Amino acid sequence: MKQLKKELEIGEIHVRDLWQFELKSEFIPLTQLEENQFAQEFFIFIPNALQVNRNTYKKGQFYQDLTNMIRYKTPEFTLKQILNPNNNLSPISRTLKLIQNETTDDNRDKLEDELKLLGNIVRSSLRDRIGDLIEEIKNNNPDLSEHILRYCEEVKELRRKLREIDEEIAENWRGVIREHFHYIDEFISISISYTFTALLEELRKHFSPSPPEIDEAISQIILQEKKHRIEHLKEPKELKGETEEEEHFFYRAGLLNKFVLDALLLTTQRTGVRQKFQHVIGAVAAGIAMLIFLLLFVWGGEVFVINSMPFIFITVLFYILKDRIKEGLKALSYQWVLKWLYDYKTDIRSPDDLYSLGNIKESFSFINEKMLPKEIINIRNREFHAVLEEFKRPERVIYYKKEVLLNHTQTEDIRRRNFNMITRFNIGEFLKKADDPLHPYIELDPNTEKLINKKLPKVYHINIIMRNYFLDTNQDTIVETKKFRLILDKNGIKRVEHLTG
Repeated sequence: MKQLKKELEIGEIHVRDLWQFELKSEFIPLTQLEENQFAQEFFIFIPNALQVNRNTYKKGQFYQDLTNMIRYKTPEFTLKQILNPNNNLSPISRTLKLIQNETTDDNRDKLEDELKLLGNIVRSSLRDRIGDLIEEIKNNNPDLSEHILRYCEEVKELRRKLREIDEEIAENWRGVIREHFHYIDEFISISISYTFTALLEELRKHFSPSPPEIDEAISQIILQEKKHRIEHLKEPKELKGETEEEEHFFYRAGLLNKFVLDALLLTTQRTGVRQKFQHVIGAVAAGIAMLIFLLLFVWGGEVFVINSMPFIFITVLFYILKDRIKEGLKALSYQWVLKWLYDYKTDIRSPDDLYSLGNIKESFSFINEKMLPKEIINIRNREFHAVLEEFKRPERVIYYKKEVLLNHTQTEDIRRRNFNMITRFNIGEFLKKADDPLHPYIELDPNTEKLINKKLPKVYHINIIMRNYFLDTNQDTIVETKKFRLILDKNGIKRVEHLTG
């Protein structure tokens, strides 16, 4: 249930595991523009007690801890739209048509791609609709029973369509395609079980007892999918967590997820500004250093007798000076370039690598609190603990900016033109200097006047302010600000709080 809620939180930071938090962002290019520009800024406020600063936490470490993944956004369909035989964009309609084609390599690739897209679309559709039904449960919607029963019938119809596809593939294709279809079938079955289990859990939590008709309908969907996987897809009958076969349950689920996501993945290549400019900077630095050396060499030839010992010593000294000048100029040039330009640029290309979709530019730095925009300072000070409102908080501030440029590219498949980016960050390095998660505390009991030993939690707060810049349909720049607070201790992230910006 919690994981399903996380998957629905577009644009909100959530905890991925003990060490990582994650943000899912959507980028929807305006079709009337040749280039669409988006930007995200992160101001990360870290308490000084964690001893994270520009000397202990280098740029390279930050980018090791950061992961950016960009892919096509899953096309949005309801189950009714997916099942509609007259919908030419439905992956089921397209799959049934592709199955009738000749068994060429090109058609095989198209069919496999459509099957993988089917898996992604069905999972996304299930997740969104179940999320809506969970909200209806919480709000006591009077039409809840009708909506759930209708959706259960749609899922049964989906299962019938999948059986039809399986029979058609068995007759016309077989081999690898049929095996890959079974992977998609298993993925969809797991998605149905996962989302419907979350729905059943919320239903039974909210109603006591839960309405028998819809409870039974949901339960039958889950049990039928389980039976299907046991009979046709070789899933263990029981999951007790004790056998080697069961060890592979989540491992296999992860592989299935990667297999299906292949239909949405993009080709990316990341390069650093140092790599891009190092040869130019090196050549310019070497040229200036050589010019200085030659001037000094000529001067030395005029002052000292050529081939004399003083001339040899002074020439060696000039050569050493030339070498140091070259390295010094290179270092200063790198600092200047890194100060004014991005750290990394990631080129985004289509999966077949035929055309460019855009790029991402990233930059990182520690920023002095005095240099923070006034708006950010005001947002930082909001919702702080009232008792300590007037006290100066000793903090270090990390500034990270990500600029996304997307080209207007007419791809063959109009369903895949929007983008999702997953930003994931590991805070493990932040906690190396953290204190133990529990601290001893002695309290005098007011009733017995005895001293009581307790252990109270020791936590740290990392505040994050995020600003998004994007264009609306009128091509006006919209600025969206959000604020989050990570609560962590020595063992990792305890929770994330979404605050008012």
